[in-house]
Amino acid sequence: MTRPHQPVLLDAVLDYLSLQKGDVILDGTIGYAGHSEHFVKLIGSDGFLIGIDQDQTAIKFCQKQFSYSPNVALFNTNFENAKNCLKKTGHPHVDALFVDLGMSSVQLDSETRGFSFQTDAALDMRMNQEAVLSAYDVLHSYSEKELSDVFFKYGQLHQNKILVRHIIEARKTKLNTTNDLIAIVKKSYFFKNSRKRYIKTLAQVFQAIRIEVNKELLVLETLLTQIEGLVAPGGRIAILSFHSLEDKLVKRFFKERKPIFKPLNKQVIKASNEEIALNSRAHSALLRCYERQT
Repeated sequence: MTRPHQPVLLDAVLDYLSLQKGDVILDGTIGYAGHSEHFVKLIGSDGFLIGIDQDQTAIKFCQKQFSYSPNVALFNTNFENAKNCLKKTGHPHVDALFVDLGMSSVQLDSETRGFSFQTDAALDMRMNQEAVLSAYDVLHSYSEKELSDVFFKYGQLHQNKILVRHIIEARKTKLNTTNDLIAIVKKSYFFKNSRKRYIKTLAQVFQAIRIEVNKELLVLETLLTQIEGLVAPGGRIAILSFHSLEDKLVKRFFKERKPIFKPLNKQVIKASNEEIALNSRAHSALLRCYERQT
C-alpha cells in the first residue's frame, strides 16, 4: 500500500526506542503508520502495537495496512485517552511510547481541511473531523480579548491588535476560507517586502488557531501526566515535536521528574540537512527521548 506520509527522524526514533522482540509499544499518533510499520517488524509476532489517532482517515488507512496483523490494536481517539486504550487491550504497561506531534502530509495537503495557507479551503482545522469546534467557530465566536490571547499564547504574535480588529470586522461580511484569512493577515502587518517574514507570520497565525481548535497543548499535558502509569520501568519514550511551545512543555515536564525519567539525549535531536532535502517538513522536528528508571 502506498504511504502518503514520510516519517520524520525515523532512524533516530528506532535507535532510541531500542525495540526488542515481544515488546509492547504505544504509538499515540499512528497517522499513516510511517513509524509504526517499522515498530511492528521489530517487536515481532510476540510483541503488540497499540495505535491511536483522532483522525478517522488515518485510522482507516491503518486498518487496511495492519488488516493481517493480530498483534495490532487501533483506536480512533485522542492520545489523552491512552490509559483507557491500554486497559482495553489487557496490557497494564508498555515497553515503549512514541508520539509524533506534527501534522501529516495528508492533513496539510488536503483541499478541505484548512490546515495550510498553501491551499484555499474552508476554515476547519479539526484533526478529529467529528469535533465540534472548528477554525471558523474560533474566528467567528471568540471575543476580541479571546482572539488576542490565542494569537499571543499559541502563535507568539505579541502585536496582534490590528489583526484581531480586522478579523472582528471581516467576520461581519466574509470570513469563510483560508484565503479570506490570508487577506486579513496581509493588511494587518507590514512585511517590508520580505517573503520570509510574510510566510512566518502566516505560519504563526495558522498555528495559533489550529492549537486552539484541537486543544493541542492541553491534551499533551494530559498525556504527560499519565506517562508514569503507562510506561513500565526500563521502558523508553520518544516525543517528536515541531514547535517550541510543545518542546518546552515536554522538556519542562521531564526535567521536573528527573529521578523517574532519565534523558537519553543531552541535546534535542534535529533532522540532518540530508533528511530535510528529502523531506522539507522535517526542518522543524525536535526529538526528545527518555527512559523510565523506577
